Amino acid sequence: DAPDEALKRWKCAPFDAVLCLNVLDRCKDPAKLLRQCARVAHPTHGRVVVAIPLPVAMRDARKGQGGSQQVLDVRGSTFEEAAAQLVRKLPALAKTSDDDDDNDDPDAAPPVNLEVERLVRAPYLCTGPEREPLFVLDCAVVVLRRSGM
Repeated sequence: DAPDEALKRWKCAPFDAVLCLNVLDRCKDPAKLLRQCARVAHPTHGRVVVAIPLPVAMRDARKGQGGSQQVLDVRGSTFEEAAAQLVRKLPALAKTSDDDDDNDDPDAAPPVNLEVERLVRAPYLCTGPEREPLFVLDCAVVVLRRSGM
């Protein structure tokens, strides 16, 4: 399902917490997904939790489907540098609008003001190649809330 279709099925929104774990760097449109998460979070006490392994390694979510993805450009030679960029970029990403992309989507998620409430560093365990069956990466876990709360 497209994210908009999946969100429409959530009859019990708004949610106290919306988790977007290791997805934002792999989806077609990170800005739209972040705005959609914020849209279904409770406006006064809801939180959006985003987890992204750093350094970001974009994977084309539409490869083989004829599409492309927007790049979540977060760089840094250390976790701290990349995390600092990430906490600056996430609120800015949520403020973009689908109109910026000349998108005529009737279900477009409107821009939203988010602020970073907390950033933590956590281990991210994933499978690796045969020689190394387990990789341990650094993951930035960012808790966001709507501005002005």
